[in-house]
Amino acid sequence: METALWLSLSSFDFNDGYFPDFRKFSDFVTSVISSPHSVQSLRLTCGFHPFVNSSLLDFHFFLNRVALKGVHELDLGLVTLTRLPYSFYGCKTLVTLKLNNVILIDSSYVDFPLLKSLYLNDINFGSQAIMFKFLCGCPNLEYLHARSLQFIGRDIPPQVEEEDKPLPKLVRARMVDSPYTPFPMLCNAQFLRAGVVSNATLILITCFLFLFRIYLFIKSSNYYISTNNFFLCN
Repeated sequence: METALWLSLSSFDFNDGYFPDFRKFSDFVTSVISSPHSVQSLRLTCGFHPFVNSSLLDFHFFLNRVALKGVHELDLGLVTLTRLPYSFYGCKTLVTLKLNNVILIDSSYVDFPLLKSLYLNDINFGSQAIMFKFLCGCPNLEYLHARSLQFIGRDIPPQVEEEDKPLPKLVRARMVDSPYTPFPMLCNAQFLRAGVVSNATLILITCFLFLFRIYLFIKSSNYYISTNNFFLCN
């Protein structure tokens, strides 16, 4: 009996943009992650088709299966800002996690005991306290890359006991373009970069690079500018 080629794979990259509608995409992904075949790495790009109630249920089913199949690497890239289901916070086998454009609100149970690398981009936390609890659920985290973290609703300051729990194995952390940086949790990092780049700063940097490119062009063309004239040297 012939065996399907995909059964020999352990890494999958699914993108709903290649399917005519989300239902066909959902049926295909479900057939793969519901099989007894092992899935080590999974990338899901969703949102090119509008999410309806049935789509959200399917998406939640995907993440439920991820928690059950022992996936090591998970990359979620969502076009539409989406709240992750409760089951996501119990994916205990994850070693690498990449999240883009998601809402993280449920923090009563966060358990990523094996997670070593965490990438967060355009994330909406319910509050600063929820962000602290989320990071506390990653006790073995070694690398953190976070960009554009926001807080929705009324912010609740983290409790003192949560601030006193730095990530014990953190080696490198980078957190930029965010209104708040949880320095108490990042203090063990050997390499730490944190900051907010304002629009005014970006404009100044862009102008500087533009003028610098003009300078390089003039210099490479052997143009010389004086206070009274402008001439070309042979």
